[in-house]
Amino acid sequence: MREFLEIEDPDAFIKISQSANFVIRVDPFVFIYIYGLIFYIDLGKLETTEVKKIFQNLRDKLIIVKNVEKSNSIHEFLKKKLGKQ
Repeated sequence: MREFLEIEDPDAFIKISQSANFVIRVDPFVFIYIYGLIFYIDLGKLETTEVKKIFQNLRDKLIIVKNVEKSNSIHEFLKKKLGKQ
C-alpha cells in the first residue's frame, strides 16, 4: 500500500522537487517520489500562472508519461505488447 501526499501550494511543491532526480507528469497530476514518499499536485486545481510556474521550475526534471499500464511481470507485458498470447 502506498500513501500519496497532496500538496496544494505550488511553491512548496517546487521546493520538494529540488530533492528529487525527476518529476513525473500524468495529466492532470505531477508526482515526486522522494525518500519513499509520493508527493503530488493536481494541476487542474491551480491557476494558469501557477501551472506555468511549476513547469518553468521543473523543466529540467519533468518526465511526461504518455500511458500507464499494469502487468504482473515483464514477460506478461512483452507478450501483450508483441501480440503473442
